Amino acid sequence: MAIYGRYKTSWAYRLPIGVYEKERKAILAALIKKETGIEIDTNSIIDVQAKRLHAYKRQLLNILHVISLYQQLLDNPDMDFVPQTFIFAGKAAGNYRIAKRIINLIWAVGKEIEKHPKISEKLKVVFNSTKLSANVLDAVHKNLEEIGINDKSEYC
Repeated sequence: MAIYGRYKTSWAYRLPIGVYEKERKAILAALIKKETGIEIDTNSIIDVQAKRLHAYKRQLLNILHVISLYQQLLDNPDMDFVPQTFIFAGKAAGNYRIAKRIINLIWAVGKEIEKHPKISEKLKVVFNSTKLSANVLDAVHKNLEEIGINDKSEYC
């Protein structure tokens, strides 16, 4: 984020952001557990995409990236891997078949990863189309405002 560039060497600035981020991850993890029943690692890198799904947006590329990571972990489950959580929240227009197929793919990948306990400790996929989407977007917007970013279109 652009705002971090000015303060990247200031520990006085970075430390509160780190504490704040950990608190927000815990809140998000509790929300996900309540809405989906899925427990996420708050120490993992969390990638959130919470918008209406379209074939030309990042959701498809992101789930293909997840599939690539999953295949790497299948080949070498003991590899050194920073845990990652991918959260997809949104829905598709009623007649938009391609976007609905992307949603089906996201669901299927998440379920496949859950079948492998050793892999699911390192890689998670969460999808929810209703309440979670609005809550995630609200939380992201609030986080951006609190660190001084008012133009959220670049990040959301």
